[in-house]
Amino acid sequence: MGHRVITLGMAAWLAAALVGCAGESAYVTRLRSPLPQERFQAVLWLAQHGSEKVLPDLIVALMDEDPSVRWAAFETLRERTGETLGYRPGDPEGRRFEAARRWEEWWKERQGGPASQQEEPGKPQEEPEGESTPGREGAVTPAEGGAS
Repeated sequence: MGHRVITLGMAAWLAAALVGCAGESAYVTRLRSPLPQERFQAVLWLAQHGSEKVLPDLIVALMDEDPSVRWAAFETLRERTGETLGYRPGDPEGRRFEAARRWEEWWKERQGGPASQQEEPGKPQEEPEGESTPGREGAVTPAEGGAS
């Protein structure tokens, strides 16, 4: 009468899901270990078992000081996304940093807001077509025949 029966299979699935979530956060924490081997093992575990939520953590790992951690993080990202974004784990730090920034921008775009539309200091924001800036309604630009 209105009671739901939880089968053994449903209970096992729920337990596995809960353990997986706990495991994922534990391995994300291990990405900040002072031991490179522990960080490497964390990336390998996340590559096999991590959800899409760990992608930003793997992007951060692209700048790890240890080349094996960088390589594992990059290979995981490449396999999951089909992208490289010009990143190469063995490149000099400056190039790796630039490529890691492209990965960060890629992630931001995937989260619903094009990174190109986010304000940059000193760069004016473009207006979408059909919208105008308050106080500029009806303004005529020189290209439209106004005085220059």
